[in-house]
Amino acid sequence: MLSSLHPHSLGELLDRTLRIYRANFKTLIFPVVIIQIVMVISYGVTQRLNTLNVGSEIWEIGLPQLLSPFTPLLEYWLFGDFTVSLNNTIWSISALLFVLIITLPLLIRDFALLHLGVSNRASHPHAYVSVGLILAVLLLFVAGGLCILPGLYLPSPDNFVALFSSPLLFWSIIDMRSLLMVLPVSLMGFIVYTMLSVAPCVAILEQVKPLTSLRRSWQLVRSSFWRVATMVVMLGVLMQCVGWLPRFFVIVILSTLNPGISEIFIWGIIFALVLVQFGMMIYLPIQVGAFTILYYDLRVRHEGYDLLVRQQYLSNTDDTRLVEQGDTQDT
Repeated sequence: MLSSLHPHSLGELLDRTLRIYRANFKTLIFPVVIIQIVMVISYGVTQRLNTLNVGSEIWEIGLPQLLSPFTPLLEYWLFGDFTVSLNNTIWSISALLFVLIITLPLLIRDFALLHLGVSNRASHPHAYVSVGLILAVLLLFVAGGLCILPGLYLPSPDNFVALFSSPLLFWSIIDMRSLLMVLPVSLMGFIVYTMLSVAPCVAILEQVKPLTSLRRSWQLVRSSFWRVATMVVMLGVLMQCVGWLPRFFVIVILSTLNPGISEIFIWGIIFALVLVQFGMMIYLPIQVGAFTILYYDLRVRHEGYDLLVRQQYLSNTDDTRLVEQGDTQDT
């Protein structure tokens, strides 16, 4: 435990995260996979019960009825027209909270145990700890949405093919005025996201009240803002590589081999979405583990957490020796 409590560089943090993840892959990925399977099944059942009439264009070209839960997403990527549904919105938010509120505590505690060699003191968090986690996740969700706001003014992935075939056409699609107007809002979202990035770890590992977890995260990150911001950017780039590159390459390949919308093109998009889903399941523990280890690193740098733990360790060792000496004298 003491050997792992020292200041790490960002490269060392990611390296330790990947080492822990690789050595305990089955343990860390299991809750993510189980929850994901449950949510996919429940989503399909919900869509069946709602009997939503979306994606009619896709039905006409023979997409199997089994895949109807994915038609809103497919319709957006294929035709650029996303059908907004109140039921879908409510389900998406509740699913996000359900998945994260269950998986985050498990992953954070597992990484803390594997990183330090000791388990968290509280195995059953109080209700206000769960409220704090929900509040932190919601704020991060909103701030993250503001960060990617400029993406709404960029072409959809299928239009990125034009970047290679016709660059002038590609740039003419972008509304530069609107894009520049939302950049300050996006920057504000990035700052808030960075400052609250370790709030879930604080809520779970310190078992504090909701507002306290937000304030603690702000205090820890404030003195190392650029360092934490770099970590956020690195993890964001990794997430985009996992979540965007497979879809991009599939679209490029299919557009080259089979231009136009066809059944083969749609099945290719479905295959890309499946790859993205598996990639995001593998990526989630990496992000949680990196921020968990970063949380301890910030405490070591700004609060002397390693000295506190060392003092407690030496105190416990001295107490053990005194007890052993007393037992020896009694004998």
